[in-house]
Amino acid sequence: MIRVLLSLCALFSFCANPTLFAQDPQPMAAVSWEIRPDASGDFVHLEMRLPISKGAEQIELRMPYWKPGSYNFSNFEKKLSALTVSNLEGKVFVTESPDPRTWVISPGGARELIVRYQIETSNSARQTQMPAVHLHGPSTFLYTDETLLLPHSLRLSLPDGWSFASGHKQSAESANLVHSINYDEFVDCPMAFGDLESYEFYSHGKKFDVAFFGKMPSEKEFSREDWLSRLKMIVDAGYNLMGEFPFERYVFLYMIGNTRGGWGLEHLNSTTISFNDYFLRQGDLDGFESITSHEFFHLWNVKRIRPKQLGPFDYSTDVHTRDLWWLEGVTSYYQDVLLQRSGLRDNEKNWFWNTQIENLQTLRLSNGYRVLSPETTSWDIWKSKSNLHVSYYDQGQAIGLMLDILIRNHTQNERSLDDVVRFLNRWVNYPNPGYEPGDLERAIFSVTGWNPSSFFNRHIRGNEAFPFAEVLPLAGVDFFDFAAGSPRLGFTLDDSLLLTKVDTSLGDLRIGDQVLTVAGIDIAQKSDIRLAMNEVSAGELISIQVRRDGIEQDLDVELTVGERRRALLQAWPMTHPNALQKQIRESLLATD
Repeated sequence: MIRVLLSLCALFSFCANPTLFAQDPQPMAAVSWEIRPDASGDFVHLEMRLPISKGAEQIELRMPYWKPGSYNFSNFEKKLSALTVSNLEGKVFVTESPDPRTWVISPGGARELIVRYQIETSNSARQTQMPAVHLHGPSTFLYTDETLLLPHSLRLSLPDGWSFASGHKQSAESANLVHSINYDEFVDCPMAFGDLESYEFYSHGKKFDVAFFGKMPSEKEFSREDWLSRLKMIVDAGYNLMGEFPFERYVFLYMIGNTRGGWGLEHLNSTTISFNDYFLRQGDLDGFESITSHEFFHLWNVKRIRPKQLGPFDYSTDVHTRDLWWLEGVTSYYQDVLLQRSGLRDNEKNWFWNTQIENLQTLRLSNGYRVLSPETTSWDIWKSKSNLHVSYYDQGQAIGLMLDILIRNHTQNERSLDDVVRFLNRWVNYPNPGYEPGDLERAIFSVTGWNPSSFFNRHIRGNEAFPFAEVLPLAGVDFFDFAAGSPRLGFTLDDSLLLTKVDTSLGDLRIGDQVLTVAGIDIAQKSDIRLAMNEVSAGELISIQVRRDGIEQDLDVELTVGERRRALLQAWPMTHPNALQKQIRESLLATD
């Protein structure tokens, strides 16, 4: 949330007047900007009114090295051109460039400089439509070290018919004037210009703005009303988890186009989400919901719950932290938690547990698993890519699930990871500096009474395999780990024990048959099949008894047990969990 004191309004208005500013005896006051998108949508013109401290002999204009939330070097300066610097009288200054992202100017006693340049942009709309342009702040706005903490204002000069959306604080003076209290918050608001579809809704007294732009599907292909209903369910689930919305207004910017799949980037009171238009036209909303849930939870975890390195930001160098497994991976865990608790996922189909097992399967297939610890993958993200890889997203998601279950088990389900996240949100207390190394462990211990140091040493700082087989049963879930080369029956069945898929090699079995026994072991529930697998070997000839409609007598079918080509993990809710196991499982997934 961008916090602006009402008492500063007069100051912002005052600073926007260059003549008055030139007469101001104070050293520095504010940075004011104007942006003029070209009607073609191919570039934007920018003008920066830059205050200069009295007696400054040299200033350095900089383009950020990176944008927060994206931990890699970006050549933003390559899209910048036509940069000029002048004083209020029109005198043009010579600029020197010690590196591609820095311009050095000698102001010659001027108290204010006018910096003009243009940025190349991408038009995400169709060729026959009004342009739609999206801008990230760090790739657009220059800064000086001396003005990072000063207030920033931005005036919008848009082509006729264009509209605008961002999370900036709008001025009471004009709809085309926005304010921020410093550079960090100024560039933390992405912007969309041009042909926008705009909607709004409210949740718990706070306003949510939604802007779509780009290659939009038709209403028939993608119902806006249906999506807003789904979006509100995600938002409400976030409120139910965290107990507050730390903003007055939140903005979803949805850029729809031919991106590969989708991506998102988090901000204090907004997010940009890019998604493939083909998927929306096909009605495939699962990925759209997942990205939205992930980025929305980031408004707490990353933007407010953050290590010291992630705010205030250093835009001039790579910024390392060992906690990306928590910042991104635990957010991925809560992405699924929010979708489950929102009611958007069907608990009867075991969606939540299947999703967590798919993540663990991905981990197991990564050649960096048990080689690169979560802290190592977090720290080394800025380095050149090596042949070893494992994602801190996947690692952190698995860790989040295990921490949640272990905390619930230790406290007899009186505390959970939810409590730890809520505590961190209050304790870090944005905009104060972020937490220090070791504070995540201390927070877990303080809130729950469970000391996680051994777990951190083994599985976060260390490389030990994640103990899913020990942890998942604590939540009333059976965990099965079938190694490559282990026995495989070649069929699948539903919860009624009816065959839903049968390999063609098993000619005597049919889809719809009800399985009664496997190798003489009674099958009363689906998980019994997995227990029976422990009693047979690949290549063994066994008998399976089935009940088939239209046949009075049950059938005995012989088959040769196959061999599994690759490892397979599965998890299923226990049929008869004990009281604590049942409480943990139900409360973890509860919609209320």
